[in-house]
Amino acid sequence: RKRRFSVVKRIAAAAACVLAVAAGIVGFRAYLSPAAFVGLDVNPSVELAVNGWGVVIDAQAQNQDGEELLSDVTLQNKSYEDALEAFLASEEIAALGNNAYIEVSVTTDDEILADLIQQSSNQCLSASSCEGSCHRVDEETRESAHHAGMGVGKYAAAQLLAELDPTITVEDCEHMSMRELRDRIEAHQGEGSEQQGEGQSQQTGRSQGQGGHAGDGGMHHGHGETGHRNQG
Repeated sequence: RKRRFSVVKRIAAAAACVLAVAAGIVGFRAYLSPAAFVGLDVNPSVELAVNGWGVVIDAQAQNQDGEELLSDVTLQNKSYEDALEAFLASEEIAALGNNAYIEVSVTTDDEILADLIQQSSNQCLSASSCEGSCHRVDEETRESAHHAGMGVGKYAAAQLLAELDPTITVEDCEHMSMRELRDRIEAHQGEGSEQQGEGQSQQTGRSQGQGGHAGDGGMHHGHGETGHRNQG
């Protein structure tokens, strides 16, 4: 009986060891498995792979500036928030000062993790000296950006600028900073708003002009207001 009991104990101990090793392997694989990809685009463009615990397990440069940044700063094996703070505090970003604009692009199916990443991003950006924004991006857009050799945020901005200005292609935007892209986009959007406003003003003037002399006076008054706004 003692021998049988001893054999059972050995079998149970061996089984426990096997289960512990298996659990460790599964846990280690889960730790190394990316649950989200986060693109950081300024002009240095970097993509972080974040696991389910919110830890950065890999960092890949998306352009030459990104390679230089990663050669100076280690982002792996840090919490996402600490990694983003290190990214923002790097010499490459600090050298841009208030002129920096960072686009954070989050790709994941994990809604809880996405919320945590977005909250951490907004907190870090609000505490930094540069402007920025954080958005969710689907996997298709991420793959298209990689195919174009660009960071996800820069690729999305380049697409928008190419739509607003047909003389510019997505490839032309490859070496632009996010600040330059944002400024050009806002300039074109501003022009579009002004043209739309002028068109509505002219249409209103023509409608008033059909009423006779009173309409003529209204139309002249409208031109006067427009001129005043341009001077301002």
